[in-house]
Amino acid sequence: MITIHVRYYNILAAYANRKNQTVELMEGSTVLNLIEAVAQENSASFREVVMLDNRPNPHLRIFCNNALVDEKQMDSPLVDGDEIIFFPALSGG
Repeated sequence: MITIHVRYYNILAAYANRKNQTVELMEGSTVLNLIEAVAQENSASFREVVMLDNRPNPHLRIFCNNALVDEKQMDSPLVDGDEIIFFPALSGG
């Protein structure tokens, strides 16, 4: 098992009812596996922001150890102690 430290920002923190979470995953789990796991255990509102058509929402910004994770890196394996940040896109005028 590996331990991943997750941080939520903005509306995701409100929908998750927390700003931080520790997630236990099987060794070899990927960024996508983590996203799917936290989406399943949180509210429907959280899932609507995080997932779109069973894939991570393209407007969601995900960082692994402070490096932006792009769509091509979703299958990258996580290692024990990684920190993942979920940051929903902001809009304004």
